Amino acid sequence: MEVVTNDLSINTQSKTIKDIFDVKFIKDLPSDFIYVIIACAILYLCTRVVKINLGHIFALGACYIIITNLRKKELQENVTFNQETDYRLELLGSPSHFHMDINIINLFYNIYGWRQRNANNFDHAIKAVNNVLRIDQETSIPLQRCVDNYEIAYDQTKIAMNMMHGFVYAIDHPLLVKKLKKVLVRLNQLLERHLQNIQKNCEKTEAKKESVDVNTRYIEDAIGPKAYDGTTMSQFDYY
Repeated sequence: MEVVTNDLSINTQSKTIKDIFDVKFIKDLPSDFIYVIIACAILYLCTRVVKINLGHIFALGACYIIITNLRKKELQENVTFNQETDYRLELLGSPSHFHMDINIINLFYNIYGWRQRNANNFDHAIKAVNNVLRIDQETSIPLQRCVDNYEIAYDQTKIAMNMMHGFVYAIDHPLLVKKLKKVLVRLNQLLERHLQNIQKNCEKTEAKKESVDVNTRYIEDAIGPKAYDGTTMSQFDYY
């Protein structure tokens, strides 16, 4: 199956009740709590502010129906989003740790059509990225040699970048070359976040040690491989 899309990211989420009330402190509240607030506000208005009549009872019933429908729609959208994510993961070969970063799923899904141009590079890039995500998850608990794991993740990041950069030999259309540059920059940004997270985890692990010995190691720099400037990048540039 070939999937070809033009954008670098796809937003599969529609507006929910939190998006309707676009205020930060409200959007941070649980959806159920927002519904309770709405119900209490309606109850207060109907019992304290205005005199109850048949019209108010009708309005209260209408509000109940509206809130119930909004809730059902929100639940359905969540189910649809999860189904779409599962579909994309399956299409990419179900990498074991891609669920940790939806942005990485979307990035590779949106260039899945390139796989037919170089399946080896595409699959090895996914494998390398999955290794970085796995190490990120594993370093969330104290590891005996955490810094060694960081160095492995750093090497896997370079492998992933080089595998994706290899597509410069498989595409020749100017628009695709331009898109490749954007993909490389975006992938670098995403992987760099995970490298920095691994660094933080390793620093916490080292800080918990009772003393510094010959086996104590620290990470000097968690900044991953940088993408070359688009104006100077050529097909012979590597990460």
